[in-house]
Amino acid sequence: MTQIEQLVPKLRFKEFDGELRGGTISDYWSFYYWKSAPKWSLSEDAPTPCVRYWELYSTFNEVVDEIKSFTNIDPSTLKFSKWWEVLVPRVWEDPLDFANCSYLPHSWIAIWEMISVYNTEEDWLYMTYYFNAKLKRAFAKVVEWWSVANLYFKYLEPIEVHIPATAEQNKIMIFLTSVDTKIQQLESLKSSREQYKKWVMQKIFSQEIRFKDENGEDFGKWESVEINDIWNHYNWLTWKTKEDFWDWKRYIQYMQIFNSSRIQLDDCWYVNVWDQEKQNEVKKWDVIFTVSSETPKETWMTSVVLDEFQWVYLNSFCFWLRPESEKVLNPVFSEYLFRSSEVRKKIIRLAQWSTRFNMSKISLMKLRITLPSIWEQVKIWKILSQISLKIINIEEQINNVKKRKKWLLQQMFV
Repeated sequence: MTQIEQLVPKLRFKEFDGELRGGTISDYWSFYYWKSAPKWSLSEDAPTPCVRYWELYSTFNEVVDEIKSFTNIDPSTLKFSKWWEVLVPRVWEDPLDFANCSYLPHSWIAIWEMISVYNTEEDWLYMTYYFNAKLKRAFAKVVEWWSVANLYFKYLEPIEVHIPATAEQNKIMIFLTSVDTKIQQLESLKSSREQYKKWVMQKIFSQEIRFKDENGEDFGKWESVEINDIWNHYNWLTWKTKEDFWDWKRYIQYMQIFNSSRIQLDDCWYVNVWDQEKQNEVKKWDVIFTVSSETPKETWMTSVVLDEFQWVYLNSFCFWLRPESEKVLNPVFSEYLFRSSEVRKKIIRLAQWSTRFNMSKISLMKLRITLPSIWEQVKIWKILSQISLKIINIEEQINNVKKRKKWLLQQMFV
């Protein structure tokens, strides 16, 4: 590939042609940063709006559309934003994660001390997209690594960039903004569906909503049972060190359980299992729990194995139950039962705190839960699964649009 070809994007609006402008980041303006609000100074009723560096990773995308944090620090000691600036995180754990920049279209916002602020006469949003899309590895190469990774703006200034004229930048931003708007609309729709699902589950498991059988008759009364009466319990993957992971057999991770009510094989990682006879293999219909967590809300979170797996095991901090009989509890119903607010409240009350929140298996097995008849369980599962399927379909749409956006960014920037 020739130098001339490198300076022309692969995907371009037809009214623009010719090479892009070259130079370094510092050729197109300058950076600054300043001491700002520490974490202890934050509160919801504080008067001064601010942006924290980890919000660039956890809260904002390319645009700081709404200020989320406020500080009590004396404004005379703070550094405030001007209009239209690009925020670049200065501290993180992974050098490849520094290209998480956000455009700040607001003035008089206190900037967190671990953020480098970039002023430019180019299109601010364009430069934000450009940094995130094309400079991930360039940023990573100049990171200083000690106990954490640091990215000082003096190392950013000499990085080479290739950008089009302002008119082309503006058109690219109008186009990419429409893509982001589509993503936001889908995410808003997903959120509303999730809230609706949560409302329906609350009504069902509090028995405010009941169902009828095929003959139009009411289902019977829900009955209280002890978990120990309906399940056998099994241990997790044992005798493993960090050298055993990344190869051979699949295993289920702690966060995989927390993030989803059902286990997906494609999300499993790998581990060496040398003596399979001494390990417990996960089977279809197993209900898997997290046994330890940093917060009570994550304690004994559950997922259900609804597919036929072979040679799949559990990591530590996990534990599973296997139904003795489907006559009392239908395994598919477990997907929603143990994530219902009624059962979660009982579990959280039993969580014990030391360095982490824990609950013993004995306590879990003695826990009493209320179950509908096996036929009403199936009806409830079908209704909730229909809602869940709609949410999954929206998630797939979001992922497809995001993949499309990623491809566009790679093609439209040099």
